[in-house]
Amino acid sequence: MCDPKTILVIDDDQDIIDAVCARLRAAGYASIYSRNGTGAIEAAIEHQPDAILMDICMPGTDGLTLLKRLQQRADTKHIPVVMLSARITARQQALDAGARFFVPKPYESATLLDAVHHVTHST
Repeated sequence: MCDPKTILVIDDDQDIIDAVCARLRAAGYASIYSRNGTGAIEAAIEHQPDAILMDICMPGTDGLTLLKRLQQRADTKHIPVVMLSARITARQQALDAGARFFVPKPYESATLLDAVHHVTHST
């Protein structure tokens, strides 16, 4: 049996982290999380997740800045990122910055899981 794909969830809202992680587990994924940029980079380096789900609007290091930092590192630039945000106007900015998908909040579970499936099963 194959090990489940691991998804790193980055959001400053613990309720969102809990909900996203529960949905991922129910769909057969393993999940880890971080509530800030510094912890997120450390988790990405240590765990080498198969994908990252990340909020754009977070205190301190915002998601777009964090995405750029992850892409600058040889050991994390290969990890596909799905951005989540209530700011629909940030969609193009997130995609231009290198995110593979943008999922608006509040998100539909099927949309979120489709994006995760796509980035974890594409070459």
